Amino acid sequence: MERTTHRKFLCATAGLLLTTASRAQTYTQPTVGVQNTYTGACMVTTCSGTFYDNGGAAGNYAANVNNIFRTFCPNAPGMCMRATFTSFSMNDQDFFCFGGVGGFCCDYLQILNGPVQNSPALYNDCIASPGTVTASNPSGCLTFRFTSDASIQLPGWSATLSCVPCAGGPTGGTNSDCAFATPVCNDAPLADASPGPGITAEGCSG
Repeated sequence: MERTTHRKFLCATAGLLLTTASRAQTYTQPTVGVQNTYTGACMVTTCSGTFYDNGGAAGNYAANVNNIFRTFCPNAPGMCMRATFTSFSMNDQDFFCFGGVGGFCCDYLQILNGPVQNSPALYNDCIASPGTVTASNPSGCLTFRFTSDASIQLPGWSATLSCVPCAGGPTGGTNSDCAFATPVCNDAPLADASPGPGITAEGCSG
């Protein structure tokens, strides 16, 4: 009887570990920048997860967010980020607002094709849902930049993050990741470019 009980405990423990490991990570859009910049959070390298506005799964987004952005990049070579929006509510328009593709959005989301805040826009609006947006740049990254005013706060968005094979996506083992950086110890030509931030997120330290 004692042996059977022990075996059941091991099975239950293994099931708990499997459930915890398979639970997808959730991410939220920041509302303020780090050290007075527009960068709201460290870059994340992932191929799974759910991305919400700062209100999370059930809350509304915040007021007075000023072009704060965050970036997601693939964590495997030859892949590009994809965001599939499962909900979207941000239709706050006014004649005196100037955001979005139509020019009347007071609150709006921009999805950029690259790893920096001035990468080309794939989406820039507040009315129609972005649907499914896929990166097509050498870094494989998508950047999300959000702006809101003080008037109305709505439920915002929920998007599923994933990766898809991408012929022009990032490669592994290059200078793009610190672990494979080429040391430069003297004045010499260097012909090894780094097309993007790499497939490993080192964080904001250092």
